[in-house]
Amino acid sequence: MRSVQLLVLALLATAPCFQSLCLADTVEICNATASANGNTFSIPCNTYTPSSQASITISRGVLSIDLLDWALGHVSTSIPGAVVSFSIDWEASVSGEFEVTGGSGNGELVLTGGSDAGNFVVDLPGTGGVRLSGDFTSNFLPFPWPYPGYRAPIDVPFTFGVPFDLYADAILTGEGTSAGSGSSGFLNWEAILQWDLNSTEILDSNGNPVAGAGISSVSVPEPSTIAMALLMLVALAVQLRLRNTSARAQTKKL
Repeated sequence: MRSVQLLVLALLATAPCFQSLCLADTVEICNATASANGNTFSIPCNTYTPSSQASITISRGVLSIDLLDWALGHVSTSIPGAVVSFSIDWEASVSGEFEVTGGSGNGELVLTGGSDAGNFVVDLPGTGGVRLSGDFTSNFLPFPWPYPGYRAPIDVPFTFGVPFDLYADAILTGEGTSAGSGSSGFLNWEAILQWDLNSTEILDSNGNPVAGAGISSVSVPEPSTIAMALLMLVALAVQLRLRNTSARAQTKKL
């Protein structure tokens, strides 16, 4: 019974990517303080969602990549003349291992969609001085970051039948300190780094579409496989519990 419970917990540990063929991670850290009359104390960071999200999924033969790093929020205090400060560290990352079959030699996976680096606000009204910066790494997306609304196709090279990795990591950092000029301190900020892509074609080395070619994940089981395994383990756990209950009842009768 204990081993079954451990197996269930191990599978549930994959929950962050339970609906995705990926290894995704998000980090959202915000610290804020207020200073007045020689004292400094912590104050809440007011942040909003959606914030950091990342996934790579395959559905009906289409690879979809969603990467969003969105830092939006404010800090404030009602203490007259107080100076408020904040620092943020927002990160969204995703990776996965994939394989394209149905052809031979080298090929290209065509991704279409768009990027958004817009609303990258350095100083919103009411702020004394906010500094935001973005950093981005990937083995398949262009950098420097394209202009907002970038829609051109992205070609990802691969070799048929050979697993390859896709990864992307977006980091937003920022800090600021209010002027504190006789009124209550207030700072706000907003910054976005985003990609939203879908695979549209699989091409051979000559740039021709390959009929019957397909892409699959080789790093994480299909969601349907995980769901079936969970159901089987739960059913087994219930069956073992019923058997143990029945055995204890028989022992009491004796």
